[in-house]
Amino acid sequence: MKTILVVEDNAICREPIAATLRLNHYQTLEASNGVEALQLAVENHPDLILLDLSMPVMDGLTFLGKLRGADETRKTPVIVLTAATDREAVLHAAQMGVSSFLLKSNFSNTELISRVHSILGAPVADATEQASASKAPSKPKAAA
Repeated sequence: MKTILVVEDNAICREPIAATLRLNHYQTLEASNGVEALQLAVENHPDLILLDLSMPVMDGLTFLGKLRGADETRKTPVIVLTAATDREAVLHAAQMGVSSFLLKSNFSNTELISRVHSILGAPVADATEQASASKAPSKPKAAA
């Protein structure tokens, strides 16, 4: 199962995003600032990171710079999820190789999942889901 790190300081945004990803068969990790996120990224090697730019402790651009500076996380795909319309910050993030941008003002679960699928591919149901689907009761045959 693919793992996605959701980095967002606002729990009201972060938790529903993580829940949506889990409902779509992704494992999630959550961080409320760049320091937490960097530790989780180095320890867990997520397949994708959703990153807010405006955060306390360590902002998203600083986090992205550190992420790109470490060999083990240099190539991790990142989708920037931000309310920031700061053109300079967006251009700087683009220069650091982010995969995509989602503006919070235009955010939808459908668009989020579409972007995630475009980077990671559609998830494959895990073995327990496949087993329970194959063990579904069959319809009884009518007596002749």
